Amino acid sequence: MRKIRRSCAIKKKINIRRNNLKKSKQPKYYKHKPSYLPNPYEKYKMSLSGDFRLLDNTDYVIRSINEITDFSQRYGKYRIILDMSEIRYLDVGAIGLLLSAINTLSKSNCLVYGNVPNKDECKQLFYDSGFLDHVSIIQGKKPKRDTRNLMIEKGFDKTSNLRIGKEVRNAVNHLTGSEESYRPVYGIIQEMCANSIEHANQKRRHKNWLMSTYYSEDKVIFTMTDIGSGILGTLKKKFLQIPRDIFADSMQVLEGVFDKKYQSSTFDKNRNKGLPKIKEANTKKYIENLKVITNNVFLNFDEPSTSKVLATKLRGTFYYWELTNKAILQWKQRMN
Repeated sequence: MRKIRRSCAIKKKINIRRNNLKKSKQPKYYKHKPSYLPNPYEKYKMSLSGDFRLLDNTDYVIRSINEITDFSQRYGKYRIILDMSEIRYLDVGAIGLLLSAINTLSKSNCLVYGNVPNKDECKQLFYDSGFLDHVSIIQGKKPKRDTRNLMIEKGFDKTSNLRIGKEVRNAVNHLTGSEESYRPVYGIIQEMCANSIEHANQKRRHKNWLMSTYYSEDKVIFTMTDIGSGILGTLKKKFLQIPRDIFADSMQVLEGVFDKKYQSSTFDKNRNKGLPKIKEANTKKYIENLKVITNNVFLNFDEPSTSKVLATKLRGTFYYWELTNKAILQWKQRMN
């Protein structure tokens, strides 16, 4: 007890002596910031309005996302305010791409604030998508939702096999009433995650992928967003194929990737087999309505006439497909 009292007395004397010291009036940083240095506390406001659907108004959505990310990379630490009150049309693809961009901004020490659409349908879709599970609410409480919609987010070199497997079983249970695994969808997601991690290890950049599921009465919508260089950006052609494809456009090259025409950028014999398997699963109707957006190409596998070359480049890859009871039945009857 004497030692404890003596120790407390010494600490008390140190605190008294420390409080009596005069504080230096020398500022730690510039008192008047030079004009050539950006203000880290300045706000930048951006409005998103009209048709904000990735699958229907692709160029506008990608251009808006690129403008947000470019501003933070150019000026550093800023507070970006997103005004989404005037959005009239919205889809789950645009919501997932927006969340991936915000995740990238957060890794650059850039704060993002925003509101929700005023239109009731868009607002309800925004709440039900699971977007608010990954962001903080400044005022009020997060609205409760009864839907199973989920967004699984991971970055860099980690994947969540348990969460992905559980979500696939939940999707099958929603459609068939029995909680079973579904290998086509699980294999597709794992291959997309592997591609993301493979190319992320080549360049030290902020990189993340986001998987989301959206439940409706007769189908479950899966989306996968990979922020990176995109499929075409990481493609290395075989030497003998370069003269033959020198006049081919981006859409023809991307179609060749899914037909296993080119090899992986890592030159590994075991790589570049996943993308052809994804197309094969859609061809055999194990999944439906497969769409891929990467770099400046929009590829629709079920309706090739709607595929097009975009005016705006997506920095990454976006996958969209649907799982139905018909597709599950087609998978179970494959051996008959």
